[in-house]
Amino acid sequence: MGGVVAGTQERTWSSLLADGQYEQAGQVLAAVPASNGLVDLGMEGSALLRLDLPQMRLVLRGMRSRTGASEKLTGLLRDMIRAQRGDPIAIIPWIRDLLEDPDYRVAVLPYLGRGALQLCRSGKAEGVEILERIVALYPDGDWAKSNLANGYRFVGQYDDALGIYDALLEKSGRQAWFLNGKALVLQARFDTEKALSLYLEGGAETCPGERADRFTNRTNAAVLLISRGGEGDLDRAEQLLDSVVSRDSAAIRAAYYRRWAQRLRKRLASR
Repeated sequence: MGGVVAGTQERTWSSLLADGQYEQAGQVLAAVPASNGLVDLGMEGSALLRLDLPQMRLVLRGMRSRTGASEKLTGLLRDMIRAQRGDPIAIIPWIRDLLEDPDYRVAVLPYLGRGALQLCRSGKAEGVEILERIVALYPDGDWAKSNLANGYRFVGQYDDALGIYDALLEKSGRQAWFLNGKALVLQARFDTEKALSLYLEGGAETCPGERADRFTNRTNAAVLLISRGGEGDLDRAEQLLDSVVSRDSAAIRAAYYRRWAQRLRKRLASR
């Protein structure tokens, strides 16, 4: 159910929405009991998606007026995105202003970051602006800077992206995550030799960072080698992919490219 207002007349938040009482609906929505602080919108969640931007802001203002409402926002946004077929861009107009609200900032960050990167993939400047604002709010956050560097890469601002990764690598002790990020930028600029060198450095067992990041570097190095097609490249690529797949059964991408390399080897052998 959509929750009720204390008083002589019980009203669900969805009925309040239908009557245009948006701020009151937000207050009720914030008070809906839910496990782990998440709101299970159910079928009533579709009512939110019919609101325009000013109406949605009134709902969020009503939520904001309730103590502890920010923890409920995560579930609300999750279900709104689900209703939009997983498109994080769709709700950016509704939540971008909440980045400036300390009570709601943490709740909207994952969704804004994801949507901003999608905007950058489409070449939209708004995505870069959002990522730059997040860095301004979290100047010590390596994750925020890395996201911004990815955004710069997507829109073709390669020098800006490299500048961020160079600073992160100097600070981090050349971690696999950042080596992979810089290599992706260099590869986008067709500087394949430098990109390959960084992928291989980031894929080495001795490279600082998470094992998953080292495996990502190895997989990217293998794909680059396969596409380059030089003497011995296919052998090196298969060795790298084998080293990932043999140690991580969940490495779907590496397994896919290993099968691709094996098929390529068969075709070459049949010539």
